Amino acid sequence: MKVLDCESFHTTLLSLESITQVKQENILSFLNNFDMDDFYYRNPLYGSGDELLLLKFKNEFDPVTSYDQSNWFHLTRLYKNDDFKAGILPLVDVVEDKWDKLYSLISDKISIEEWADFRRNMEMGTLGPHSNLYKFRMSSTDFKGPYAISIKETAFFRIKLEIMIILRCLKL
Repeated sequence: MKVLDCESFHTTLLSLESITQVKQENILSFLNNFDMDDFYYRNPLYGSGDELLLLKFKNEFDPVTSYDQSNWFHLTRLYKNDDFKAGILPLVDVVEDKWDKLYSLISDKISIEEWADFRRNMEMGTLGPHSNLYKFRMSSTDFKGPYAISIKETAFFRIKLEIMIILRCLKL
């Protein structure tokens, strides 16, 4: 049985090598050397990033791409003891709860009024690229999710980065 195991970066590489028959070193070299931002800058109407990456990978290596099962870590909108009874929901369906949970993380640092101002500015897209992305995702039915993070290490790095961005926007 071929399993794509995305519990960690290491297991992801091991399973990709096993599935695709492409050596880990070659996979890493490909990923490190492909500049997706530059490609999109030169080809702004190109499809989604995941489709592009797979196409380029197939062109480079002619890999085997079929597998039987994937195991991956899911962190999107996940709280301790979440049992997913309601399923993995689109952001618009859980946005109020998300804002409440985020505020609970920094409620000892800012007032509820400051938080409301921050949220208003985020929703108007006036806090820079991240708030523009938030505004876009909330206004377009094609981009509301749900989305997932497949590698656990990436998830925890992202959380730290998002907290730093929030604090920087609030100038704390």
